Amino acid sequence: EVAESVDMRTFPGAEYGPTAPPPSPARIQQINTEQCEPAVRRYLGPKFDPNSKFTVSMLWSGDRAWRQAGERRMLCGLQLPGPNNQQVAFKGKVAEIEQSKVWPAGTCLGIDSTTNQPVDVPVDCAAPHAMEVTGTVNLGEKFPTALPPEAEQDGFIKDACTKMTDAYLAPVKLRTTTLTLIYPTVSLPSWSAGSREVACNIGATLGNGGWATLVNSAKGQLLINGQAPVPPPDIPQERLTLPQIPVQVPTQQPSAPSQQTPSTPPGNQHLPNQQPVVTPTREPSAPATQAPAPQGPPPAPDGGAPPPADNPPPAEPAPVN
Repeated sequence: EVAESVDMRTFPGAEYGPTAPPPSPARIQQINTEQCEPAVRRYLGPKFDPNSKFTVSMLWSGDRAWRQAGERRMLCGLQLPGPNNQQVAFKGKVAEIEQSKVWPAGTCLGIDSTTNQPVDVPVDCAAPHAMEVTGTVNLGEKFPTALPPEAEQDGFIKDACTKMTDAYLAPVKLRTTTLTLIYPTVSLPSWSAGSREVACNIGATLGNGGWATLVNSAKGQLLINGQAPVPPPDIPQERLTLPQIPVQVPTQQPSAPSQQTPSTPPGNQHLPNQQPVVTPTREPSAPATQAPAPQGPPPAPDGGAPPPADNPPPAEPAPVN
């Protein structure tokens, strides 16, 4: 799909002049990056997906037309890469169709032998490749409106890809292949462009950031860097169904408020080899220099008995005859 026609004769300098030699393949790649990528961005506008399955490409007339006819026009556009460096035909405009980078289950994606990095181009699974596609997840089914947070995407995709991969490989177990389940998430630019799908893949990464080279399908005679995978030992069934072991929590007995050292072993969980500060409880005692406690009033002479109640005065004595 052509996005823009670029006339190189309008460019300054002698590189595209009437007597200039044709550009080299390396220069063609540079022109594609410099001229066609911006042209495709302008063409698609908000529908531009930086992770699209369609790639930016350029068509030019070739060396003969360049030298003999002075042709300097180049066509910038989008194409869909296919197996064996062939382009795949598609219908409709790119801005109106799903651009997600997905393939049918069973598709194998190539590997660059010089960098050991995956190439998003399908290849025969009998040829060296980096990944094998096991399914496609549509996030729009779970999240029909706004772009979900990456953690929610990851949980949904992982669960769906695990089920699809198990079904694709059956009766082979993913564990026995020693491969790893790999999947991307959807970025905001891709979501804004309308992309909702991601591919579930299986592959193996190396410790240096590269990818292992696979040959044949994981469902068959798989080779990883030229060697057959060595399945890890099976987990015994009794280890998968271990009964629960009740944990007895010791009951702490209350300690007497005497001069007792704590039962904490040397060190604690925050500061190793350091004892916690504990203030022991001691019996109260009066210091020697403490002033005597104030004394109350002296006891009454009658031993502290309460005073008699008020009685009426005695009667006058009777007269004596």
